Amino acid sequence: MKENRKDFLKRSRTLSKQSIGEYHDLNDCVNRLRDERLIPDDMECVLSWDTSPTNKAAGCSLLQGVVWVNKALDQKGVPEHVLDYSVYSEMCHLIMGFNSRDEIGYRRLCSMHPMAADAINWLNEHGMYL
Repeated sequence: MKENRKDFLKRSRTLSKQSIGEYHDLNDCVNRLRDERLIPDDMECVLSWDTSPTNKAAGCSLLQGVVWVNKALDQKGVPEHVLDYSVYSEMCHLIMGFNSRDEIGYRRLCSMHPMAADAINWLNEHGMYL
């Protein structure tokens, strides 16, 4: 299905088609996650900023291998660990595939991020959720 990724991104009206935002590059998040051994070195996905008006911090397409982060998080004062956790939580869906509906397994995997609780609190305080 990933062969349709370009069409998926082309049809999307809210995904930016690039990982580089005004203040943050989502590839930096992935590099930090790899450095912390939270994701495999060979894990591949497309990263994008989402401009839709939503309070959801991030999302993904399992079929397309695309992870997007809400453009509202591309601001100067957003802590790196919040971006990292937002990307990581969606990459956990990709890691688990269609087993990500196993809520207990998904939450266990997400909790491996050392700043998970702080990131979730920050998002909640700013009216966002994952």
